[in-house]
Amino acid sequence: MNQECIPIYLKVRTEDIVYIKSVVEAHEGLGIVRTLNPDRGELVLLVIKDQQVEAMSLISELKTKVELHFIDKPESVRNDWLINSEE
Repeated sequence: MNQECIPIYLKVRTEDIVYIKSVVEAHEGLGIVRTLNPDRGELVLLVIKDQQVEAMSLISELKTKVELHFIDKPESVRNDWLINSEE
């Protein structure tokens, strides 16, 4: 089992943050959603590499329900100890 953590950066409408977090949490063991910038709707989904395919499938499903875009790592988290320790 590969335990490497993969960050997936997303931008969503601010009103969809709680919905996305609850959907991911309902999929126990899939990953953790962390809000990076609530005003800009920037999130990171931290997933174990073994769960990456399932996470991408869930993101595809979420895209049919909410506006959601992949983004590059935001400048605001360049010095984030948690995310940088995982990369």
